[in-house]
Amino acid sequence: MKIGIDIDEVIAEYLKHFLKFVHKKTGKKFEYNSIFDYNFCKPLGMSFEEVSDLIEAHTCNTNALLELDLIEDAVESINSLSDHEIFFITSRHLNNFHKTKEFLERNFPELKFDLIFSGDAWKNLNKSKKEICLENGISLMIEDNPNYVLDCSKAGINSILFDKPWNKNLDEKGYKNIFRVKNWKEAKKVIQEIGGVK
Repeated sequence: MKIGIDIDEVIAEYLKHFLKFVHKKTGKKFEYNSIFDYNFCKPLGMSFEEVSDLIEAHTCNTNALLELDLIEDAVESINSLSDHEIFFITSRHLNNFHKTKEFLERNFPELKFDLIFSGDAWKNLNKSKKEICLENGISLMIEDNPNYVLDCSKAGINSILFDKPWNKNLDEKGYKNIFRVKNWKEAKKVIQEIGGVK
């Protein structure tokens, strides 16, 4: 089976690190659970340009992407999927390709994987995660963004949704191929149920 796996908030604790950076730069403090929308502009009360500038300063001009904490059980769980084809698919800016690849190689030194950047969040790339999955024959996407999950689900791609404050409003009950999980242990059970690892 070909499995697509998002990076931020599925493998790496990006948002907590970013919110500390925002506090340092602006003096404004935001709690993780207050981020009710994946579009950071709304919960942060900032313009797209302001948020984009902060993200760029955080990711491109620091070593933040190499210092992120890992989601609990992510490494062990993903390593257990090594019999499958693994595609890490991220909507990070393409400028972060080398840091992202280094982060993955540090944490998954024995794992064979492909790294693909989507154009969901940036105008410089034109393929969505759904399109990437369809083009590569990926039948399962593991993600935290509700919009990407819906997009994949409607295209017939099974989707595991990691439960986060910004996807609480998604009612996945109307979709037979969306599976909400709280952690990697639950995700592994879902993968088993849909024909993955035993």
